[in-house]
Amino acid sequence: MKFNILRLRLQDNSGIIMIVTLWILIILSVLAVGLGRRTSLDLALTKYSIARAKAMSLAWGALTYSMNEIRKDSEDDDAEKFDSFYQCGFYLPEESSAEEIFENRPLGDGFFDVRYKIEQGKGADRICYGFEDEERRLNLNSIYSGNYKVLYHLIVLLGFDEATALTISCSVVDWHDDDSIVTEAPHGAEDDYYVALIKPYRCKNTTFETIEELLLVKGVTKEIFDSLKDYVTVFPLEARDLKVNINTVKEDILKAIFRATAERNPGAEELDADSLTQKIVSYRLGEDAMACTADDRIIEKANSEPLSLNQSEQAIFLSAVNHFIESAQYFRITVHGYDEPSGVKAQIQAVVDREDLTILRWRRN
Repeated sequence: MKFNILRLRLQDNSGIIMIVTLWILIILSVLAVGLGRRTSLDLALTKYSIARAKAMSLAWGALTYSMNEIRKDSEDDDAEKFDSFYQCGFYLPEESSAEEIFENRPLGDGFFDVRYKIEQGKGADRICYGFEDEERRLNLNSIYSGNYKVLYHLIVLLGFDEATALTISCSVVDWHDDDSIVTEAPHGAEDDYYVALIKPYRCKNTTFETIEELLLVKGVTKEIFDSLKDYVTVFPLEARDLKVNINTVKEDILKAIFRATAERNPGAEELDADSLTQKIVSYRLGEDAMACTADDRIIEKANSEPLSLNQSEQAIFLSAVNHFIESAQYFRITVHGYDEPSGVKAQIQAVVDREDLTILRWRRN
């Protein structure tokens, strides 16, 4: 009787045991699937990290390659004299092209290129192979009480009102000069203005080290900074004279320089400044009217004859000529490394000094 009762109890519990067993199997299966997925994810992340490291190594290789091209350019007396959109900071052998030197260069398991985008007008961009010179931008450290109207006109040309432009340009002077005198008071700003803010800080009164410092300057909003950031630089840090490369300087900066110059020249008008700008821009683009092509022309500041300037334009040009150089000292290099098997890519942008190939600043994507 006891045996029968025990057998009945076992029979009654067998269903429960089976259910428990099934649940255990289900749980183990879920754990196994989860572990497999986690392992697969970890493996994918590891593969990506390796590919990313390889792509970054290719980018660093591209930067080293680029610096060697700058060295070769500096060793050639003729090549070093001028920097244009098409040939900027690198030596270009005869029968060669910028694309051959910088586009899809094989290295290891991948390749690299050295390129940047340039606005072609009407919202269109164009790829340029090679480097950008910093001298195509306006150096914030070169803006002083005697030339702040150049920055003023640039801000107006970018679409902002004259009062805002005057406030910012005067305040840029005060931000990095070493005195406590407000430029064109009340437009500029020294300590009295900044320490009275809700979150107070002091006027720097020394060199701009990054363009992002503009966001601390009186009158500069995020919108204004975003409009200005591609037009300004801080290199060289020790700049005392406003100098731009006449062969590469951005059109609005060139126009701002000529407008500021026209203001100081009796008889010169803004229209003359603008027409002078257009003649220079058109001439240096060459026959195809496109930047970064083999027919880009060089302008020598000592010879304006090819520009066919009228008397007023010539007067403005000669008054502004001290702001111009024809070759560059600092180059912005944007390199891209591609790990071909994985398709992963990496980017590095650096500013390099031609003189000793020092990397002054760099960042990666």
